[in-house]
Amino acid sequence: MNKQTWIERSALYGGEPSAEEQALKETYQRAEKVAYNLLCYSIQLGRTPSIDVKDCAAEIRNAVHGPEKARTLNIRESEKKIWAWQIDYVSVVTAFKQHQQEWDVLRRQLVEQVSQLVNSRETMPTELAYNCQSVVSLIEEGDFSVAEVAYKQHSGNSLKLAHEAFQKLADALAADLEKDTWRLHSLTGGDELWRDLPLNQVSSTTVPEQFTHCVALDAARAAFESINGLVSDCRDFQENARGGFNDTQFSERLLKATGDVDAMKQIEAERDGKLRAYGRARLVMRRRIESVINQYQQVFKLLPAALAEAAAIEDQQLRLRAQNLCLFAARRLKENQKFVRQCDNRVPDRDAIEQDIAAAVRRSHEVLVTRVQSKSLNYPNTRRRPDPYEYAY
Repeated sequence: MNKQTWIERSALYGGEPSAEEQALKETYQRAEKVAYNLLCYSIQLGRTPSIDVKDCAAEIRNAVHGPEKARTLNIRESEKKIWAWQIDYVSVVTAFKQHQQEWDVLRRQLVEQVSQLVNSRETMPTELAYNCQSVVSLIEEGDFSVAEVAYKQHSGNSLKLAHEAFQKLADALAADLEKDTWRLHSLTGGDELWRDLPLNQVSSTTVPEQFTHCVALDAARAAFESINGLVSDCRDFQENARGGFNDTQFSERLLKATGDVDAMKQIEAERDGKLRAYGRARLVMRRRIESVINQYQQVFKLLPAALAEAAAIEDQQLRLRAQNLCLFAARRLKENQKFVRQCDNRVPDRDAIEQDIAAAVRRSHEVLVTRVQSKSLNYPNTRRRPDPYEYAY
């Protein structure tokens, strides 16, 4: 898609843009995002394997005529592969149709607004002429995407089988949640969540606000995914934060300074500072991990009600969008399960030096209490910050 930036009217030469130009600009910017989504889903659909009954039968036929020893296994694998094809197709087409509905409305607005501007002016400023051409190009780009998807439509029997496969996946997910088996897949366990369900190709969709359970599920899923960089932060904490506190080194220094009370106090003060810094960093990281786990479990809790609400929708297209939303939330849970486990394991809730950290925090708090009671905090500190480069040479 050749994205063309809207050219602003120069105040020195063309004057301020009219209300019609401003309205066209706003519609154009909204339509740009929708047209881009149409392009992405049309490309994704082009990469989706064919779900035509003849192509699916050919896949099964290859398994049937294969080696006899592995025939049963090959047939089973071919069935799973076809099931994944059908789910991928229905999910992509459902997401595409959602954006196509928005595109149809915005396209009509673009045609009306650009036609009104062209017909109302005999001479047109250069910037506005370029912008009108951009609008026409955008309309054509969106039409290309719609035409490509329409060209890749399949026969009625193929679509019927694909929708049945999609409904089978939604029913399987609902049945698994009704059994409450997801509790067996705890974050500390080793089982993969929904291992047998082909959720990897499900696309994202949205539903109107009246479907409260589905909207709440989508919001919880977005909140769960909004915490970016947690895995890398936990890895950095594991590699760096714990390494910043070397208890063996402090112990050796303390033994060498035995007898020198002032040196021993200084070493212990440095150790307490390192302990507090490490304990604080670990506590902050644990709170982030607990927040992610809570969001993870919140999506789980909202899934059954959202699936039930989606299954009760009478309109087929809306029902597909709602079920697709639920399946996408399940996909993101499945894909992120191992990352949440890694974070939970890398930053434990308690540490081997937990008692030392608590003692260092307690001693620091006692010093703070003494300073508060003596009112030394009421007066500004006149000491200067030490120069880190003072002894560099």
